[in-house]
Amino acid sequence: MKKHIIRIVMALLVIYTFSFTTCDYEEPIWKYEFTNNSNRGIIINLSNFYPDTTPRFEHREQEINDKEHYNKRYVAPNSTNDTILFGIDVPSSTFYWNSDTVSCFIIDEKVYNENGLFKVQLYYLVKQRYDLSEDDMKYLDYKLTYPPSPKMRGMKMYPPYEEAIKVK
Repeated sequence: MKKHIIRIVMALLVIYTFSFTTCDYEEPIWKYEFTNNSNRGIIINLSNFYPDTTPRFEHREQEINDKEHYNKRYVAPNSTNDTILFGIDVPSSTFYWNSDTVSCFIIDEKVYNENGLFKVQLYYLVKQRYDLSEDDMKYLDYKLTYPPSPKMRGMKMYPPYEEAIKVK
């Protein structure tokens, strides 16, 4: 009798463990619209690891030649990409993950093409970074611009707003 109980418990543990590896859950996704008002193409990368402001790429092995990966993050000169998605890998009903801030890294297309993802991260080849809170994102209606718009003046960014608007 004791062996049967042990076998049943072991079988239930296996089923329970297996269910976590095979079940799909919907992860929260936020949709951003990004307008590029500059004359250079840019790549957008979003990260929720603030205050760590290192650009992170979820699929480092996918270089710029992976068109699907590239197109999801690319914003052509003087245009808008309204399909930039940002998801997280844990279920949550709030904006809070590692912090209440999302870092948005803007990388020049030419720099990205010439250096690849690894060097962009290693040497911090970032053109602009916005560190935006949940309130900032709501205020902007999840619509970001480069260079930063006057509406973004008081928000955290590097280089600061006054310097960023000079460098188009």
